[in-house]
Amino acid sequence: MGRIQSSIGLSSGLDIAGTVDQLMAISAQPRDRLANRIKGLETTQIAINELTALVIGVQLQATRLGAASNLATTQATSNRSEVLKAVVKGTPSHGTYSIQAVQTAQTSAASSNVFASASDTLQAGQLVVRTGGFVDGSASLDSLGGGKGVAGGRIRITDRGGVASTVDLRFASTVDDVVKAINASTNLRVSAKISGDRIELTDLTGQITSNLIVEEVGEGRVAADLGLAGVNIAASSASGSDLATLASTSRLSTLRDGNGIAFQTGTDLNVSLRDGSSLAIDADGSGQPTTIGQLLSTINAIDPSKLEARIASNGKGIELIDKTAGSATFAANGKLADALGLTDAIANAGTLSGQRIVNTLSGPLLSSLQGGAGIGTPGTIAVTNRSGTTTNIDLSGTESLRDVIRVINASGAGVTASLNTSRTGLVVQDVTGSTTSNLIIADADANQTATQLKLSNNVAGNAIDSGALDLQYVNETTQLSALNQGRGVRSGVIELVNSAGVTRTISIGGLADKTVGGVIAAINATDIGLEAKINSTGDGLAITDSSTGSGDFTITDRSGGLAGRDLGIIGTGQSINENNATARRIVGSQNLRLDITDSTQLSQVVDQINSADGPLTASLLVAGNSVRLLFNSRASGNQGRIVVDGASVGIDATATVTGRDAILAISPSENSGGALVRSASNEFDNTITGLSLTIASVQSDPVEIQVSEDNSNVTKSVQLFVDQFNKVRDRLDTLASFDPATGQTGILFGSNEVLRLDQGLDRIINQSVSSTATIRSMEQLGVSLDGEGKLRLNTDKLNSALAADPEGVTQFFTKETTGFSARAKTLLEGIVGVNGGLLVNRNNTLQRQIEDRSKRVDFLNAKLDRERERLLLQFYKMEETLAKLRNNTSSLTTLQNLAAGTQA
Repeated sequence: MGRIQSSIGLSSGLDIAGTVDQLMAISAQPRDRLANRIKGLETTQIAINELTALVIGVQLQATRLGAASNLATTQATSNRSEVLKAVVKGTPSHGTYSIQAVQTAQTSAASSNVFASASDTLQAGQLVVRTGGFVDGSASLDSLGGGKGVAGGRIRITDRGGVASTVDLRFASTVDDVVKAINASTNLRVSAKISGDRIELTDLTGQITSNLIVEEVGEGRVAADLGLAGVNIAASSASGSDLATLASTSRLSTLRDGNGIAFQTGTDLNVSLRDGSSLAIDADGSGQPTTIGQLLSTINAIDPSKLEARIASNGKGIELIDKTAGSATFAANGKLADALGLTDAIANAGTLSGQRIVNTLSGPLLSSLQGGAGIGTPGTIAVTNRSGTTTNIDLSGTESLRDVIRVINASGAGVTASLNTSRTGLVVQDVTGSTTSNLIIADADANQTATQLKLSNNVAGNAIDSGALDLQYVNETTQLSALNQGRGVRSGVIELVNSAGVTRTISIGGLADKTVGGVIAAINATDIGLEAKINSTGDGLAITDSSTGSGDFTITDRSGGLAGRDLGIIGTGQSINENNATARRIVGSQNLRLDITDSTQLSQVVDQINSADGPLTASLLVAGNSVRLLFNSRASGNQGRIVVDGASVGIDATATVTGRDAILAISPSENSGGALVRSASNEFDNTITGLSLTIASVQSDPVEIQVSEDNSNVTKSVQLFVDQFNKVRDRLDTLASFDPATGQTGILFGSNEVLRLDQGLDRIINQSVSSTATIRSMEQLGVSLDGEGKLRLNTDKLNSALAADPEGVTQFFTKETTGFSARAKTLLEGIVGVNGGLLVNRNNTLQRQIEDRSKRVDFLNAKLDRERERLLLQFYKMEETLAKLRNNTSSLTTLQNLAAGTQA
């Protein structure tokens, strides 16, 4: 039925709409009262939310006061921030520091040979990216003199022509740096080189006007430390004193080319003596030795009447002295004997001499090659040059790779030896210019020396390259944090399942011993037939499963961890035959090895490298019609050094940038380099305690870093708290106001929330903090409440407190659980905390009331709409009835008129 269109009744003349509106206004009064109540609740809720936000602001500022970094009372300023920046990150001592930026860090990069397009395919083989095993190292000056080191400074060299030149060695950090600095002197005709364990100088003038002279400059002692002091001879060459010797202060971790000396639980060294007795020595039973002196003392304390350990007379290794008498064999074995080279040693007159363990000045020891197994006892190699002449070269007595190079080059065999391009091994090149014969290198001894050096070959070319000689650079003492180019091993759980299906897990983060040796011990302790050890190439782990199951031996990362991946041991074991028994082995490596097929495209190599999350990233360089692969190490500095070996797959990569560390000199002077420190990046954290230093550029003059008192941070943090506190007070005064003249009140006047908030704010300020320090209240720091309940800060009083007891001020704010910040946070949590906070609970209650009443309003609105419809319908029916009555009346009148006419 349609609505009545006219607001005025056609029959009655009534104002229907107006009448209905008046009736509805009476009916809507309960709804309107409820709607007004909702508006009041919403206004109250807005006020509560405003207070909540302001109180949270107080809580945040109180939390800021609990952070020591926001209370730093020290500032660091650099007089040349464009060279060296300094930031306080702790509590550095006040004063002026002179620091020179010597060298910035670099990241290794390389590029490949040219290809026609990114879709070019490669040869089948293996692409290897090496992150260690480089044989071109040079001894650190800090390691010389038994760890005493070399004091940086200047020396004056006079050649035999009488020309004197000062050589700046203040910032040299390796023996190679010393040699390069001398050879770089433009007006001095003297060359320097490393000759065995000495520095050798050669005059190039051909004159005899003067002696060849080396002198100290100023009060330095660098010439003496380098073994060159007192050189003043009428000869064309001078050799310094031996620089590579052990001392009681020599650190064990630096020996054996940095592979150090590892110990094990229980007996480290077994010694059989001539009297038939034996000694079992636990070298780290009462604390692990860290120096040669401590190790010798531990051994000598076992039985001084029978056994003595001492530094060998040549200063290169350790020897044992049997003080007993008899016909039994004097011998040593065990893990420590292996490390000291005593296991295979033959006693001579009661003396057992170990192999060389002190590092050379340049290049590795032969005992560190082949993954740390060494090449055995060097013997003779036979070299046939391309003119057909064969020369036997006796390498017996050589101890280092540089010794091998020196002996080959001095042999007159028509060949030269040098480090190969990748700096991981040797290359021997024919220099005869002939092509009559192949170049041949063969074993000429029972020790297979040529084979051990990977030089045994017969080629119709001018060079034989050993390839990588597998210099060991991962050992049991290697810290997990040092792996992956210093990026470390991430925490995680590794799952090991042997071939019998037995499962064990290891939590890397839970290891007490965070070394490679700690991982090895944890795997070996699983007792499921697994043996972990350093692999044969000395660049990672090898895990062998000797259980007799028929399933796969697998190692996986669990729960999204990456520890196994970082250790390089994730995978499935490969079947091997060991000791006439079949086993399964997983070999990990810090080097990246990618298998390439003859259908692998250049662009796919890029994808393989980048998805491996290994030591480098790869990209393509497109220039016209040529394409190159670009390689960049993921890590900067020396530890990020990489070599890309892709010869077998058709990739010839050349280094374009060599990774190097940044170097700072602390307190250098005109004649001294001060203390040199290195970093893989340009940032040095806590090199000076409490300071973070960043090199921006290199300059020839020191930068002055001024560390001084600065209370501005504390004052700023306290003032921010005071301001935020007062914002709460100001708003609280408005919301809870009462005007006695007009009787008007604020929205929250008399509310329980206002009362409790007011009390809470007072408690925060008036609380006394338990502390052993002298500062126990905000009032002592110049923060107090005025007559209006607002905070006022007396900065003079705060500064006085900071000057008198800065540590006490810091402790007052930051002490865990009992400090001002912690207690204020707890108090305010009871007001604005998500779980049970006073204002949050009040807001939630208001929200429920608003929602409940809004639902009631919606119900009443629906009811009123129905009532309006009903009233309008009733008026319509009334109009309809009146219309009918009117029609009936009209009809009756007509009939009456007709009847009256008929009668007439």
